[in-house]
Amino acid sequence: MERQTNVKPKILFCYYLLNETNWKDGLSAALQILGKDYEITYANFAHRIPRYSETKEFDLILAWTAFETDLDKWMRKIEQPKGLLIAGYCYEPTKIRDYDVLFYETEWYAKTEIDYHPNKYHAFGVNTDIFKPLEQTPVIEYLSPGAFAAWKRHEYLIEKQGIRLAVGHIQLEEAARKESQTIIAKLLMNGIGVLPEVSPYELAYLMNASSTVFIPADVEGGGERCLLEARACGRHVEIREDNPKLQELLTSPVWDQEYYASQLRKGIESCLK
Repeated sequence: MERQTNVKPKILFCYYLLNETNWKDGLSAALQILGKDYEITYANFAHRIPRYSETKEFDLILAWTAFETDLDKWMRKIEQPKGLLIAGYCYEPTKIRDYDVLFYETEWYAKTEIDYHPNKYHAFGVNTDIFKPLEQTPVIEYLSPGAFAAWKRHEYLIEKQGIRLAVGHIQLEEAARKESQTIIAKLLMNGIGVLPEVSPYELAYLMNASSTVFIPADVEGGGERCLLEARACGRHVEIREDNPKLQELLTSPVWDQEYYASQLRKGIESCLK
């Protein structure tokens, strides 16, 4: 049946965020752009999980999560068209053909993990309304953004010289909290400043106040968004040579929210035809 052009398709967007206050990244901005063409309903699984009966009214269900999360497992039971915006790299992709469309952030990931899916789109970008060059003189030699977790490998910041600052999320779960505390203590004992997670506006300011943004995460440790945000601020970015995923983003275009939205639209339309 041909779609009525005067009726906005209804999309349910599912995600898990304990604190949405700082959700002002490229994806958030891209979804605002798409809101002009689609009726988007947001479902934050951190607060409430919709009943399956509630999903029947939507033309497409999208989820932003990693494979094998509770949200991913919930999505697999959805019968109508569905898509996954792949976030994180903590779990091996399984049953990827359960999804009608996949969205990925790097070509490295697409070729390494989901190459055999027939309908996938690169969809990534940063919020350039926030992350942009600011008129300020750098006073920090090395800024390292990222959660205080083992896979972020903050220990490599100790090897650097000059004024160094690490900023990021402190894990709250008991075992993970101890991990964060151990990392923070080691950084402080080596003369490195530490800040908890800050707002996107504050992070953009800190990036502009830094000569180098250092992202030493391993290949499973994320860092993609921070890397592009730093480049959008005009900062020099340094990574570890053993991370081919981040290596790709050192020379890629700095995609913005408009590109992000246009790529998401391609995948959405492929499911609505």
